Amino acid sequence: MIVIEGRRKRSEPRVDFEALTTSQLLALHERHFGPLDGRSKERMLDGARMHGWDRTWEMDGLAA
Repeated sequence: MIVIEGRRKRSEPRVDFEALTTSQLLALHERHFGPLDGRSKERMLDGARMHGWDRTWEMDGLAA
């Protein structure tokens, strides 16, 4: 029996899902599972913004 040590598959870097925006998360999903319907993607983005899950509105430079 031959044992080969030190041979590991290269794994992809780990992704911190909490740090991704909703649009980045959807793009990652589409890359792995296929394209989403355009209207569905819009609804997901709008829902994430309305519930405060994706705070892209803070990055727009809005001032009080």
